[in-house]
Amino acid sequence: MSPSKLENYEAILEVLANKPLRVDAIAYKLNTSCTVVKERINFLLEHGLLKECYDRGWKLYAITERGKAVLRILRLQRSLERIAAALKMINQVIESHFPASQRVNDDSMINEA
Repeated sequence: MSPSKLENYEAILEVLANKPLRVDAIAYKLNTSCTVVKERINFLLEHGLLKECYDRGWKLYAITERGKAVLRILRLQRSLERIAAALKMINQVIESHFPASQRVNDDSMINEA
């Protein structure tokens, strides 16, 4: 399955988090076409997440402070998703190994305190 637009945007921001790059270098790192990268870059430029810069006549794209902030939020979201998945798995293990009668009720712990 191909990545969603949001995943493409996030991947571009990740690639540019280290240093500015040309479109072809971004496309190479993401294993996608320059056309797709250019479309996604245009969106990110319009929303202030990337900026154009030039080095020896080459047009490069760099992440902006706003882009870094969005990338931090996306990374946090991914971390929270992994934590939620781990908690769900832990809950399933608990439910499969311990009958409800053996589990401590959270409400009873609060009332005892």
